[in-house]
Amino acid sequence: MMHRKAFYPIGQKSIVNCHGHPLQSREFEVNCKAISQTDMIQQRSVGAGTFYFAQGLALAVMAMMIASCGDSVRPPLPMRTLMMTTELIPDSNVYRYYDSMHAKDGVWPALEKANRAAGIEEVHIWRYGNRLAMLVRVPAEADPAVTDSLYVSADPSVAEWGRIMSNLQRALPGVDSSRKWVEMETIHHYLDGRYLK
Repeated sequence: MMHRKAFYPIGQKSIVNCHGHPLQSREFEVNCKAISQTDMIQQRSVGAGTFYFAQGLALAVMAMMIASCGDSVRPPLPMRTLMMTTELIPDSNVYRYYDSMHAKDGVWPALEKANRAAGIEEVHIWRYGNRLAMLVRVPAEADPAVTDSLYVSADPSVAEWGRIMSNLQRALPGVDSSRKWVEMETIHHYLDGRYLK
């Protein structure tokens, strides 16, 4: 298929055409496949009006698609970090079992579902002997009671998981025995050259 050549004035300077060949001319030679395809569409159209209507319609559809994509992109929610602690029953068998249940291939799939339902972005758990520490990132404006409710109601097996874990834990001294995990108070916070607390 032969390609037409179109010429567009652009000024006197060295340029290259769309194939990368240098030109020394006041006219920019465009020898692109796209031009030929456009000519074919125009030739097949019944009059210029049909072509321009189709072209306008295509542009409108593209604009709508771009706009709809923009609507789906939302800024990230502000998050807050909670630091919690509790203790395990002091027994090496309990430690091994607890660790295995929280290993990557040991955690029940329902917990990921529950985290998503409750808006929980991140969970870290550390253990030293029988002492546990847990970092949880949740939406800054989240109500703890609502978060807990969404978490537990996400899947029936989440409550069962909670019962198993609770039987391995013990309340900290001075804490109500019905509560296991308790939130810790931030007393020091350094970030990127600044002391925030």
